[in-house]
Amino acid sequence: MTREIHKKLSKKYFDLIASGQKTFELRVADFECETGDVLVLDEYEYENDEDTLARRPTGRSLRKKVGYVGRTEEFAWLKRPDVAADVEKYGFQVISLLDDKQGSYDTFEVSCKVLLINKAKDKVVLLEHVDGHVGIPGGHVEYGEDLEQTARREIKEELGIDYKGKLTQVGFYTYMSRRDTQKFGLVFTGELDERTKFTVLSGDNPDQIVDRKWVDMADITSGKSTVYERELIMKAAGRKNDN
Repeated sequence: MTREIHKKLSKKYFDLIASGQKTFELRVADFECETGDVLVLDEYEYENDEDTLARRPTGRSLRKKVGYVGRTEEFAWLKRPDVAADVEKYGFQVISLLDDKQGSYDTFEVSCKVLLINKAKDKVVLLEHVDGHVGIPGGHVEYGEDLEQTARREIKEELGIDYKGKLTQVGFYTYMSRRDTQKFGLVFTGELDERTKFTVLSGDNPDQIVDRKWVDMADITSGKSTVYERELIMKAAGRKNDN
């Protein structure tokens, strides 16, 4: 029977797992965990690494399906005298294994983007990130989610609102990510009152977002506002390129 196991995780490791760099968890084997279980990693912020009691939840979590589980008590080679001596001298290192396929299209990451437009269809919600990237809310599909669930979760995480309106699929996009993974994404659109106030979840700043704002559609179609998903935005709003 598949189990769902919740574990606390510090922010620095949460971000590494979310980005795909960290593909393992090193845990004390004081709980049952088998292949096929679901590990729910709840992000916590720690006052410092030594005092694990001074911590608070951020509200973010990741769901990961458990693959191979290796327990040190089962590794006979660890008991060899030469290995024990090396461990005493050097300690352990845990190595994360990623695909070495530059430009490969064999591995896909599925994402969802959400285009929120006001009733008049002349304004759209955009996010500005710390690296200067400007785009619409969205992110990758987590284990166990359908696409619309992902879209609504991303709205809550990145805008701080529970969106109850209708979402409609309007397009898709593909590109190579920085991890040389082919990204395939669906774009949803929905109507939102432009008086809506955006907030950051307690202790959270997903993807290092520095601003959440309404932008005039005319600025996007004319190229005055540089947005990654510009063509998708114009298509969803029924606009033509003004250039």
